[in-house]
Amino acid sequence: MVLEMTRKVFNEPTFMKDVSEYGQILLVQFAPFEWCQDLLLIVFQDKILLAQLQLTEILQVEILTEFSHSNRCTAIAISPQTSLLSVPQRLLFVAAGSVCKERWTRIRDNHRKALNLRKTKSGQAASKLKPPKFVQELSFLTQYLNDGEERRSSLSSSNSVIVNDDTHLETPHDSSSPRDEACDNSKSCFESYGIWFKCENTFNPAPTGSRPMNEALSPHDNTETLLVLSSNENVLVGHSSYINDVNFDPDNKYLASTGDDHAVKIWYADGTYKTSFDLTSPGISVCWQREDTCELLVAEKIGIIRFFNVESESPVLSLDYTKPLCSAHWAPSDRDLVASLHSGELLIWELTKPCLPQQHNIFFNENGGNIKFSPQGELVAAVNSLDSSMKIIHVKSQTVKLTASVALPTNITWHYRYPLVCLGDDYRLCFWKTA
Repeated sequence: MVLEMTRKVFNEPTFMKDVSEYGQILLVQFAPFEWCQDLLLIVFQDKILLAQLQLTEILQVEILTEFSHSNRCTAIAISPQTSLLSVPQRLLFVAAGSVCKERWTRIRDNHRKALNLRKTKSGQAASKLKPPKFVQELSFLTQYLNDGEERRSSLSSSNSVIVNDDTHLETPHDSSSPRDEACDNSKSCFESYGIWFKCENTFNPAPTGSRPMNEALSPHDNTETLLVLSSNENVLVGHSSYINDVNFDPDNKYLASTGDDHAVKIWYADGTYKTSFDLTSPGISVCWQREDTCELLVAEKIGIIRFFNVESESPVLSLDYTKPLCSAHWAPSDRDLVASLHSGELLIWELTKPCLPQQHNIFFNENGGNIKFSPQGELVAAVNSLDSSMKIIHVKSQTVKLTASVALPTNITWHYRYPLVCLGDDYRLCFWKTA
């Protein structure tokens, strides 16, 4: 079925806010919980803004504070622990990104130089020299100090190691085959991919500059680890390639993440590693359900949508479609309703009849895009940057409720209570009312 409006009418945003002083918008995320529903995170190249919506007669967006984030953010999620009602007010969110490999290259080279300087000494004189700084913490780099080994990326052994109470190390997947590409490869030995936990107890604006989100790097960032950087910031590193999505479950028990390394990883809400599931292709989306918080949806790029029981660590169900998938979402208010976007085709699945999709609509002429159910599950919003459009469809009637023209859109996010959808379009923050 091809969706067409009776007239080619583009709906202008109900409200726009110019944020060009911060740069181009990369991601946006409303808080999906009642007690913090008016909070909005806006992601830029090197910072994350925390904003609050003021829904009076005129929609307003107030910037509360900003966080410095030197690593490009690829996914973001707000924790259920975030609350505007508690005293003090509390914010907890995660931001996924990659640790720049150049920093690790410099660390490796400096460490090798320090070791070589001590090799030139011999006898009694050598024993009096102090060891290089952080020699124990950087001991894992020893196997990469030789010219023939520094180009390889197998930084792990076959066992998991518990380093201390706050750190969990586990070997990354697919470590058996060395890569001969140089360190400019995005999956090379000195690039790691992590999830930054950030917790703030107040929403007061930063007095000067921005708050740093990553003041230090772990010496174990090449492996799967939880590092406590400070009293209010943790870093989880475990994926061996780009992280495409992260999400907290509504009961705040677990955090799920998935990416291009063909794996979905499950962490407890405090950041402790729990388990992982292997996938057959890159993971694109992870999504929990309000009615059954033990079940997790994981969508793969190959077109498969898998469901796992996180507590029993077992697969439950899978949906398969022959075309590549670019986005999927589980209706928050209906556990039997799933939407997926495959090469411009929007599919609506009913899990009571999982063999074939119940609805099949040609939404875009180009591949790619992002989709989201409204919190009530009545509407599905979809955006496609190559098609330069955003559309909202009514699930039951399959009629297009809204169409908008966008230039450089981000992902889509819905307000928890109000019929309000938001996305970033280049340097503008755009909102549309759907009722």
